[in-house]
Amino acid sequence: MKLADGSVTNTELQYIGTLTSNVQNQITEIAKQLLVVQFCTADTIIDAQTQLAIITPAAGTAVTITLPAANLAGAQLKLKRNNSTTGTITIIGTIDGSANRTMNTAYQTLSLVADGTQWLLIN
Repeated sequence: MKLADGSVTNTELQYIGTLTSNVQNQITEIAKQLLVVQFCTADTIIDAQTQLAIITPAAGTAVTITLPAANLAGAQLKLKRNNSTTGTITIIGTIDGSANRTMNTAYQTLSLVADGTQWLLIN
């Protein structure tokens, strides 16, 4: 057995390197298909890789959600209010040229896309 004596040829190392690279590429492609969800029940800074934020404020509680930087043009983010309580959700960040926005409607959804400098409302 070759590995028992520690000898490995350059061809074998190249083959192992190719297999490792192929596995990494497959993992990357699978990761691109996953939806990254962040659940928020209190003040939260949204992670840059998050694609969907489910926001569930307690009754009568104000919650502040801070958007990630919009520097990756084409990045998409959906914000979903997950209840009908009276708590106010304030979104911190630039959306359509305006600073901050509130979500006061029960089960409201905001669909956003980054243009490289700000978030654009697309719903």
